[in-house]
Amino acid sequence: DGTYRTVNFDKDERLQMMVSPRLGVSHPITDRDVLRFAYNYQNQLPQMQYIFTSKTPADANVSDQTITVGNTKLEPQITVTYEVGLSHQLSEDYVLDMTAYYKNLYNYVSTVQEKDPQEPQITWYRFISEDYGSARGIDLQLEKIMSNFNTWSIAYSLAWAQGNNSSTVIQDEATNLREFPLDWDVRHNVSVNYTFRIGRNEEFFVPFTDFILPLDDFSANVNWTMASGAPYTPQSLVGTSFLDTNSVRKDYTQETNLRLTKGITLSNKMNIKLFLDVENLFKNRNILTVYPKTGSPYDDGADLTESNINPPFTYPEVSYVYSKAIRNPGFTNNYRGVTLGVSFNF
Repeated sequence: DGTYRTVNFDKDERLQMMVSPRLGVSHPITDRDVLRFAYNYQNQLPQMQYIFTSKTPADANVSDQTITVGNTKLEPQITVTYEVGLSHQLSEDYVLDMTAYYKNLYNYVSTVQEKDPQEPQITWYRFISEDYGSARGIDLQLEKIMSNFNTWSIAYSLAWAQGNNSSTVIQDEATNLREFPLDWDVRHNVSVNYTFRIGRNEEFFVPFTDFILPLDDFSANVNWTMASGAPYTPQSLVGTSFLDTNSVRKDYTQETNLRLTKGITLSNKMNIKLFLDVENLFKNRNILTVYPKTGSPYDDGADLTESNINPPFTYPEVSYVYSKAIRNPGFTNNYRGVTLGVSFNF
């Protein structure tokens, strides 16, 4: 609204010093194996929207809405990472990589209720550095290095992400501080990536024939991913109470992406690059959000029966209209996106 206000900081609040040491060691243990260790202590400033807000505790006296105020004393968010990995060369073209990691997350932002000491009925909320979490997992990857016009890799990740909050929720007496799976806790993730590439002025013979493919400076990439479902908090079928936080998971998701590129040389310094990107090539239906009572993106579990009719009855017209009204297209993703482009380089 074009207004501003000034805030005077105490001397002990004017300066924050952060040290983020990183240590990495990589050492060959055989002519085909490399062992590596990494340690990272990372400080990150909280987002400015949590430090400075347009509201103050005084606004709670005149507002009938929930007031959340910033906190200039928020601590830096801390991530401590431990990682160990091993790379093993199976042959001249094949490499196996294995990584195990563990992360501790501290001082993430949540909110707490505060009261006016003179008038306890006046309350507001303040951001605080209270949330914590942890992440751990194992990553495996088998890769074929580019040779004979193609390269590919297969990767698998097993991961856990747990904490006491997935967002800046309100901390009060009823808050359960135990750890649970966070909203982005995806246990299994598999990806397969394949690239076929013909370099500029190279010739590619179709296998088992003498036919030369009339293409050069061409590449085709296919990437397929599959992941187990993210967690959500179920709701009781009777009433509105919620069960254990993030104790049920959605269905797994999968997607295939395709990218084609073709280069055209105009001169030594000028060339054109044509590309075609296809996202979700096979139009797989992936569930993004579900109704907590049913675990379905299409049914919220509402009881539509007319109780004043004996026996209870639901009119087909009511059921049909309601089923259309709750069908949110943003709950699922089954689109196929196609992008065709050209770039001119000189």
